[in-house]
Amino acid sequence: MVDNNAPKKPFDLNAFRQPAAPRPETTSEELAAALGPFAPPEDYDFGDEFDGEAPRPIPRSAWRGSYASRRRSQSIIMIVLGIGFVLFRMLPSIENLWYYILPIWYLDYFGIGLFVLGVGVLIRNQFAKDDFRYIREGIPVVGRVVQLDQAAVTQLANGVATQALPSYQALVEYINPQRQEREFLYYQSIPFSAKKADRYALGVAVGDYVTLVGLPGDFASTSRIYAWTGLDPDHDWPQFDGRPRMGMTPVKAILIAKSVL
Repeated sequence: MVDNNAPKKPFDLNAFRQPAAPRPETTSEELAAALGPFAPPEDYDFGDEFDGEAPRPIPRSAWRGSYASRRRSQSIIMIVLGIGFVLFRMLPSIENLWYYILPIWYLDYFGIGLFVLGVGVLIRNQFAKDDFRYIREGIPVVGRVVQLDQAAVTQLANGVATQALPSYQALVEYINPQRQEREFLYYQSIPFSAKKADRYALGVAVGDYVTLVGLPGDFASTSRIYAWTGLDPDHDWPQFDGRPRMGMTPVKAILIAKSVL
């Protein structure tokens, strides 16, 4: 794990680059060789959620993870804003504003639309598996982090780059379960604010053995670092100020709706 008490190096956006092109194989080999032989612990445990053959049941603990929380917040925000718009439209004090701000006339329709959309997303999420497939159908594999790099994720607006958000990418070595060959892959962390970058902890360090999980088919193109999926609340990384990046709570959604209105 990362030593959060160690001095933190400030992020330099000028040093950021796009997700790196694959390094020459010799470079990856040299990085791995410097860490010694690839020898995962014999008692390495993938977790109870990966016991048994696929399709596996989704454990209750997964619904406490940051992924499930962010998923729920999508519908919560829309439902709360929808109700707020309808109630706001009913206020007597707003009637005089109709003549000056035409969209207010249709505010209740916007609210109903948001509410219906939010309910639809809520129902859809009850049936769609999305990233939960990594538990139900995933193939867990042990990997070793051989390098951590600063990287940048470029945000686009209408095809034009607007800003570069800092992130990390980890170079991981592992044995491909389909080809039974040793391979190296880059994994990108979530992007975050450059001003708050030093408040994030990745939960992995160079030399750590980590769980990779991929879907049936092409493991290399679907695999992810399991601790970065938000599916395991006990190993939920990256963390902000020591806490996983959870979704919005109903109270926060109400406060946002109030500020918008």
